Amino acid sequence: MFTERLTHTPTFEDAVRRIQSGEPGILSRVPLETIFDRCALLEAVASDYDGSLVPESQWKGLGIFLSPERRAAETRDREWYWQQTHGGNLKATSMTDRDWLHGDLVVKNQLATEGAWAANTISRLGVDRVTRQQVEQVGRSLTPRAGAIDLLGLFEQRVIISFGVEQVIEAWLAAYAADLQTAVAATRLTFDDTNVINGCHMQIVVSATKEHAANRFRRIANIHEDRLLVLGDSTVDVHMMRPDGGVNVLIVPPTEGDKKLKDFRDNNLQSMWGNLTLILVSDDLTPLVNLIQEARSARSAAV
Repeated sequence: MFTERLTHTPTFEDAVRRIQSGEPGILSRVPLETIFDRCALLEAVASDYDGSLVPESQWKGLGIFLSPERRAAETRDREWYWQQTHGGNLKATSMTDRDWLHGDLVVKNQLATEGAWAANTISRLGVDRVTRQQVEQVGRSLTPRAGAIDLLGLFEQRVIISFGVEQVIEAWLAAYAADLQTAVAATRLTFDDTNVINGCHMQIVVSATKEHAANRFRRIANIHEDRLLVLGDSTVDVHMMRPDGGVNVLIVPPTEGDKKLKDFRDNNLQSMWGNLTLILVSDDLTPLVNLIQEARSARSAAV
């Protein structure tokens, strides 16, 4: 019998109040009587990586190989980006200000900025002669979120879509889910003859690429929308979700409730509320695994 706390939160405001309470559970935008039917049909999964399948950041893991000087430059890039995307109103300026353009990130240039950020990071890793073996070491060091491997194992078709590094995720899969053939959409590093990073594939994967990658997965794997689970942890991941989707889930660890709610408000999750099915308020993906397994069992018993 399914014993997880499952609560109907039809509006964005209802969900915000439940997240603010800090109580673990599963919040459903749609009527509860439809959830089991939706979950029973699921056959494929498209998942984010950092913050979803693992609680840690792969970029932070790669950063340990940078020299102090380049690590500080990396921190400045990251802080500038987050200040621009979550910092509120544009600052006042004039044409005598050398940063009259460079000081503010506009939405239409965000894709280019994220590509430059990734390229800067990869260049620094190359300068510090980070190797393929060290990149793969980062993947093996990232602990799966509880329930993550069980969740991937529920499906025949799987893809991980990440604003991260392909080889990190592939090493993680080889270490923790070697028997699960899983496609990866992430930036692909290139290496020289000594296995030192020397660049990346031109197809850099950034936040806006996620929607394209999810749609390509749907098309190539011939996934019917009502058979697809999409999992993420931020509003960026909601763009991978469709309002007519099977089950679309955001995970919100209770200790990160305030941080996640700020992201939701800053990036206007309310306008995309119809894309979501569930919010999992938990550090653990096991409640979602249990829900899907229970739904499948109930469907099999009814046949």
